[in-house]
Amino acid sequence: MDPLADVTEEVKEEQVENGYIKYAEKATVGNLSVYPSKIAMFRYAGNIRLDSELELGIAQTGKVNAVFEDYCNMSKQLEVSSSSGSAISYRSLDEDVAIVSETGLITTVTTGNAHIIVSDEEGNEVIVTISVVDDKGLTWESIDALIATVEYGRVTGVKVGKTSIIAKTPNGKTSACVVEVVKEEVKLAEDNIVREEDITQDNLQPTNSPSTTKMPDNNVSTTTPSSDDDDATPVQTTTPTSSSKTTAPVA
Repeated sequence: MDPLADVTEEVKEEQVENGYIKYAEKATVGNLSVYPSKIAMFRYAGNIRLDSELELGIAQTGKVNAVFEDYCNMSKQLEVSSSSGSAISYRSLDEDVAIVSETGLITTVTTGNAHIIVSDEEGNEVIVTISVVDDKGLTWESIDALIATVEYGRVTGVKVGKTSIIAKTPNGKTSACVVEVVKEEVKLAEDNIVREEDITQDNLQPTNSPSTTKMPDNNVSTTTPSSDDDDATPVQTTTPTSSSKTTAPVA
């Protein structure tokens, strides 16, 4: 977010070694004038580092993490004038964010908001507001978009292969990450695997079918009902053997 986005007056931008500065508005109190009275300081990273490697499946999306290191501080000189010619003094109310020298040179310390008090001997006082922001604006590029694409650090696999994702900071610092797109293998759950050694005759016998027991002594077989018909009465059947004789009645 731009700290000066709500400023209606003309906003000037100044390129400096370690970033850039936006400023606007001139404040006047009595005989004391200070320009600018609103400042936004954007610091560039001295170094950037990406994840070393990322593995994805086809059509999968993953995030490349960027680490910004060694932010450098920057300075901005205030332009102050006093029509009375009285001496000017400066002090920072937030020295953990920004400090100011005896001559009005403001130097950033870390991110945040700071207020600098500019005053003269007549008691006129102007408050300069400062916003210090780490500029993390990155541009992303895939060396081979046919293998993987990238948008705002989010990488999507397109086809099997390897490519590199490159991130670049506004001040030209770059870092690369190797991305490998692999073909996903279909894996069966352990419970769904039937091994050959687990297959037995009992596994193959149908369930709920009647079983027949032969009676060798009297050639009688008994049919036992299945578990689904517990109330059925067993039926016995006698089959004559080939040695049975038939006696004709005597006349």
